[in-house]
Amino acid sequence: ALAWCVVEVRPCLFRRAGQIRLATVGAAFLFAVIENFIYLNIYVPNPSLSLVVWRWTVCVALHTGCTLLAANGLIRVWRRTVTELRPPELSSGLPELAWAIIIHGFYNLVAIFFEFAAK
Repeated sequence: ALAWCVVEVRPCLFRRAGQIRLATVGAAFLFAVIENFIYLNIYVPNPSLSLVVWRWTVCVALHTGCTLLAANGLIRVWRRTVTELRPPELSSGLPELAWAIIIHGFYNLVAIFFEFAAK
């Protein structure tokens, strides 16, 4: 969200698209690490090895991948803003953000289904 704010308010702070990718992926990875510590220490005090491996591979990849997808939309907004010297139109980055939300939501739906199916 911070990268979206920067592009909206001070797009000149980013000089290259790679900076946006690095900032957003770094934030996604940090979020995944914090979420895994919470899940694997608080929500599930004694997790199985398979759950630990799942969380540190699939869940980290999910957050990172969805963030990269959303970042592509943000990069399009940023490029238009800095090349055409006009105010950012954040709505032009919404398709990628929407796909990231749909993919993550589908993963959550499948996870809930398997959780109930296992009971």
